[in-house]
Amino acid sequence: MLKAESHPPRVHKTPKDKLRDAFARLSQRREGSRRTVKEGDTVEPLPDLVRHAEGTKNETIAGILAYLGKNYQQDIGLSELSSITGLNPAYLSVLFKETVGTSFVKYLTNLRIERAKELLQKTSLRSADIAEAVGYNDPHYFYEIFKKKTGETPGAYRARVQEDTGERKQEAQ
Repeated sequence: MLKAESHPPRVHKTPKDKLRDAFARLSQRREGSRRTVKEGDTVEPLPDLVRHAEGTKNETIAGILAYLGKNYQQDIGLSELSSITGLNPAYLSVLFKETVGTSFVKYLTNLRIERAKELLQKTSLRSADIAEAVGYNDPHYFYEIFKKKTGETPGAYRARVQEDTGERKQEAQ
């Protein structure tokens, strides 16, 4: 007489649970390759750029925005995110733009540039190191994108911010 094997009961996960698990697995897989800021400088998260994650009605986009907020420095594309979410890349692109109000690429670029501006203000890291820390492998490309978005080079931005900060300190005295 054969004994029936006992299998654990199958738990049915909701789409929300599946999405959360997929992003968790991807984050764990990327942990080893994450770039970190050196010099012991601490950098606060960017709540203004990831605040949409909490307020949006679309849970898929909320998950993507939260994921981008933590992993913006990685090589992330719509095709990768679509394979995680199970959505067609073209549909995901349209859904992202409708929900967030800007394209995926523009959002990711703005997120990276805002983080770079923060690092330029709060650290003494070289521009090339900041480029790498925010997800740009080519410092020259970072320089071009930064100048296009802000109207000034990373070095000029840092000098202006430091000058503005110095003037405010003198006024306060």
